[in-house]
Amino acid sequence: MYDFQLNIFAIIILLSLLVVIYISRDTINIKSKIFTIMIYSTIFMNVCEILSWKFDTLPGASNYFFNFLFNFLFTGLATVVVGLWGYYIDYIVYSNEEKHKNRWHYFLPTIIMGVLSVINIFYPILFKISADNVYSRLPMIWSSIILTVIIYIFVLLFVIKKASKSNKSVILGVLIFLALPIIASVGQLLYIGLHIIWPTTAVALLITYLIFETTDNARDYLTGLFTRERAEDQISRYILKNKNFSVIMIDIDDFKQLNDTYGHHRGDQVLIEVAKILKEIFDKHSLVSRFGGDEFLIVSNLDDNEALDIQRNRINYLIKKSDIEYFRDIKLSFGTTICVDTTKCDADKIIIQADNNMYKNKANLKKEAKRD
Repeated sequence: MYDFQLNIFAIIILLSLLVVIYISRDTINIKSKIFTIMIYSTIFMNVCEILSWKFDTLPGASNYFFNFLFNFLFTGLATVVVGLWGYYIDYIVYSNEEKHKNRWHYFLPTIIMGVLSVINIFYPILFKISADNVYSRLPMIWSSIILTVIIYIFVLLFVIKKASKSNKSVILGVLIFLALPIIASVGQLLYIGLHIIWPTTAVALLITYLIFETTDNARDYLTGLFTRERAEDQISRYILKNKNFSVIMIDIDDFKQLNDTYGHHRGDQVLIEVAKILKEIFDKHSLVSRFGGDEFLIVSNLDDNEALDIQRNRINYLIKKSDIEYFRDIKLSFGTTICVDTTKCDADKIIIQADNNMYKNKANLKKEAKRD
């Protein structure tokens, strides 16, 4: 096993990382699930690489079978981790679970390599195992590297294009994860017997964890509020801990008209002022987030309508007393949902319910305005 010390060390690092993740995290979200799957996949690929060489050149039908099997798995799944990585970065940029379900194109290279590996069973095009049980590569083995580079370039261009939704840490993470495995892949294909692709990928995953999972990327750059993802984590935390809570959705009425009339700078200032008031009203036990656009989502430990109505009145009062003249004219719509039985609460459904209640409130306010 001397030749595979790097692979073994990589497996130990990744297993340790899994332990750290499960000990430190008490909430579950899509991003962390994808990252955890990446770790398991990288461990699997390191094991396959070790076993694909372990049985090579050994005599006997069983050794021949296992030599072919593990090389088949190793080659067919060569792009699965980079596909998961692209899927992971996509979610970081958009943080939209519904849209994210349709991002199957990141796994198209894995499908292609899977098909090529099946073809390779009958017509060797990627690798072959001689009658003496000796593995050798064939020219199309480079397909996995080409497809990997395509995904890397696609993700890099995607992040650059969506630069307004990405911060510097996202771009840095992409560049690091892009550079390390590609350099290792080219080196390993040029020098047979060198086993550095998957240990290097393990290092890239460790760096990715430090950048995306441990640094504070949970703040909205404009308002300083928490992001939607952080609010969803808080809802999951309340449900897991079986604590009563409420979800409040707030929307600025006619915000588009305000932007069109006075410009985006004033619109941004309105968002900042609303954020300041929300942070002032809700105590440290509530999480205030910018849900997206002109919508705000608050996850609070308040679990009765009377207390929530008091907070709502305080918000409207502070708006009317603002020193900024144009800000005093804005109106907010509110939608509230209270969870008193966490066994029946679902994070996605409770947000949708609060959103629906908010739109009902908006419609009622418009009816009242017309009557006046």
